Amino acid sequence: MDIILAAPSVFLEARFFADDLVEERLACEGVSEARDGITVHGLDVRHVRALRWTPDYLSFHADGRVQRHPVAPWIELGPSTVMFARRQRP
Repeated sequence: MDIILAAPSVFLEARFFADDLVEERLACEGVSEARDGITVHGLDVRHVRALRWTPDYLSFHADGRVQRHPVAPWIELGPSTVMFARRQRP
């Protein structure tokens, strides 16, 4: 079973060109990390569905440090849970 880290929000970002960046911060209850993906718990999935772009990075603050991970497309696991696939670091 994955350990859920308390995180009040996640920060999603995508970079299209060197100077073209989009960002969105979404409130959540926590984040769990596994080998194949990062699961965000307790967020309103409608906000993720409403994004007109696919996030390249997901960041969150937990245990006193900021973690930033490259991510691939996400899947909905429930009404308040999504999982972002891990992407290899460039």
